[in-house]
Amino acid sequence: MGKYIIVSPSFPPDKTVATVRMSSFVQFILSHNEEVIIVTNKKDECMPINHSMLTYVFVEGNTTGSGLEVFNSNSQMYLNAVANILKYATINGILVSMGPFYTYRIALLAKQYSVKCVMDFRDPWVFDYRDAKTFFNFRNLIGLIAKISKERQCVHAASIVITVTEGWINTFRKFYPNEKNKFYLVENGYDDVLLNSIELTNEQEKNEEIITFGVFGKLFYYTEKYSGIFLDALSKCGAENFFIKQIGNREDRTDILLENYKIPKSKVFCTGFMNYVDGIRELNNSDVLLIIDGRKSAIGTKIYDYIYLGKPIVYVGPRNTAISSIVKKLDNGFVCSNIQEMERAFSSLKNGIPQKRKGNNDYSRTKQNERLYGLLKQGEGLK
Repeated sequence: MGKYIIVSPSFPPDKTVATVRMSSFVQFILSHNEEVIIVTNKKDECMPINHSMLTYVFVEGNTTGSGLEVFNSNSQMYLNAVANILKYATINGILVSMGPFYTYRIALLAKQYSVKCVMDFRDPWVFDYRDAKTFFNFRNLIGLIAKISKERQCVHAASIVITVTEGWINTFRKFYPNEKNKFYLVENGYDDVLLNSIELTNEQEKNEEIITFGVFGKLFYYTEKYSGIFLDALSKCGAENFFIKQIGNREDRTDILLENYKIPKSKVFCTGFMNYVDGIRELNNSDVLLIIDGRKSAIGTKIYDYIYLGKPIVYVGPRNTAISSIVKKLDNGFVCSNIQEMERAFSSLKNGIPQKRKGNNDYSRTKQNERLYGLLKQGEGLK
């Protein structure tokens, strides 16, 4: 049994991806009889996670402001909170969830105390600015240099740095070649504990002649280019053979795009907002699950929910992206970057829809928590 500090400005009852990732991990290590101290922003509501081996330390940080002054103030408050714990307690390891990135100095503090520190870069801090065009923009240059300096200090002091996509791992290793062995992948994954508790049945009557594409959340929002490729192929293959069901609200551009490709507006049905559990049940009534996304490194959590359901996944977007790297590994995944690939996918789907068993455990949160737990305990206690 050990004692660990988890630094996460976002934590339940907050509702963010960071909250889900950290709360899931905290409950996982509590189940292994580890003692946990959570350092988080002060909450207005009661804390929903309570346990005899869980202690909260609240920081009255500025959660709405921005700018360097707010960043430095929050940074100092979090540093003081963790320092006060380290003065009086024997700590086996520290896990810091970033962003926000004002918690970066905790890596330096942990090194002073010879305590193992894992920094979780869920989002890029500097990466997105490192293309030459943006980096050498005069207005950004001074701020970027300061960010790079802070990130370098953090990476150098950390025992281990984790992030959520292989692309970001490669970027880290490229910019920190002397530290390349400290970067590890811990994906977000699907919430297997919750999903396994949901009764999933295909309640809706099926029309064997029509394939229903299910979309959880955004449909055409992320890219007009690849949305056009999907709709163009749909039109050429016979839109009457397909139907799109979006779990969420209709987007502003949807009807415009459908009109551009002469596809009836009725071919896209939007459920409106649904809570997560009801959304999963509705999604399970689809034949194929669809993602249209042109972003290179970003990866939404819905890909993991799709994998859990075991249905074919069609990804429409560039070939070398974080999402495509996952879909390529699936036996029933289709990566489509042009109309020809989209048409081949449609043809395959019309000839028979391959199903997989629900719950690919490689992408479960339990699997990811086991990996993170192993990294946190690796070389117990010392940097």
